[in-house]
Amino acid sequence: MMEAMRSRTTRTFLRSHSHASYPPAYRTVAAVGIVLFFLTSCRPANSILLTADEEFALANAHMKSKHWDQARERFQRILDRHPRSSLQARATLGKAESYFLAKDCLASQTEYQLFLELYPTHESAPLALYRIGLCQFKDVRRIDRDQQPTIEAATTFRKLVANYASSQYAEEAKTMLRECQARLAAHDDYVARFYIRRKAHLSAALRYGKMLDEYELSDEEKKRLETASKEQWAQWIKQKIKTIELTHKYQIWFTLAELVTALQHYRPEQALDEKTQYYYAEALYQLERFGDARREFEAFQKNHPDSTFTTDVVNRLKELAADSDPTIVKKIVGP
Repeated sequence: MMEAMRSRTTRTFLRSHSHASYPPAYRTVAAVGIVLFFLTSCRPANSILLTADEEFALANAHMKSKHWDQARERFQRILDRHPRSSLQARATLGKAESYFLAKDCLASQTEYQLFLELYPTHESAPLALYRIGLCQFKDVRRIDRDQQPTIEAATTFRKLVANYASSQYAEEAKTMLRECQARLAAHDDYVARFYIRRKAHLSAALRYGKMLDEYELSDEEKKRLETASKEQWAQWIKQKIKTIELTHKYQIWFTLAELVTALQHYRPEQALDEKTQYYYAEALYQLERFGDARREFEAFQKNHPDSTFTTDVVNRLKELAADSDPTIVKKIVGP
C-alpha cells in the first residue's frame, strides 16, 4: 500500500514540476529534490544515514548544478561516514574538483595534493597533477617580478609529462610547459638587460648562459643570445683587466690575485695575456706564495719568451731558486 501511494505521489510531483516554462535553476533544484526523495523514501523512518552510493549520487547532482558547497559537503560525508567505501578516492578527488571549479585554487591545490599522496597510481592522478599546474600558473606574474609561481608550474607540468606520457593531459601539459619556459626566458632576458645597464657584465653573461642551457630556443633567438653572451664576457674581461692594472700600480696584491683567480674560474679556456700573467705571478710572489709564484713565472717564460718582462721574470726565478737552495741558506745562517 505504501509503495503504491509513494509511486502515485512521485508521478504527481513529476507532472506538476515538468512544465517547460520553469526556469533552468528551478528544474535543477527540483531534480536534486527528486533524487533525494527516492533515496530516502525507501529507508526506515528512524534512519538518516545515506549509503556512500546515495551520497555520491547527490554530490554529483550538486556538481552538475554548480552547487559547489553542497557537493563538497556530500563528498565529505562519504569520507567521514564511509571510511571503507570504494568511493573514498573519487570523493577525495570530487572535493578537490569542487574547490577548483569554484575558483578556489589555494584550497584545490591542497586537496589535489592529498589525493596524489593517498592514491598516487589512481587513473585520475594525471588530472590532479594537471589541475595543480594550472593553479600554480594562475599566480604567474609579470616578467619584471619574481617568477617562483612560474617555476613551480613548470616543474609540475614537467613531472606530468615525464610520469604520465600516455595521459590525455600530457600534450596539454607540454603546451603549458612551453608557455612557462617562454615566460621564464623573457624574465631572464629582462634581468640580463638590467645588469647591462648597471655594467654588471658578469651577471649578464651568466644569465645569458643560463638561458642557452635551460630553454628550448629558436635558431634566431639562440644566435642572438650567443652573440650577447660573448659581448658581455668581453666587456667583463676588459673591466677586470683594467682593475688588475690599477691594483698592480698601487700594489694591492691580494685583490689582484683574486681578480685573476676569478678570470681563470669563469673563463678557463682563455689564456691570460702577457701583462696580466706577469702581474699575477708578481702578486703571488709578494703574497709569499712562492710555490705558486714559481709556477706562474715559469709558465710566463714558456708562453712569452720575448717579453719585455723577461729580465724581471728571470731575476725573480733566481731569487726563488736561491731561497729554496739549502746550501745558500747554510752560508747565510752559518755553521
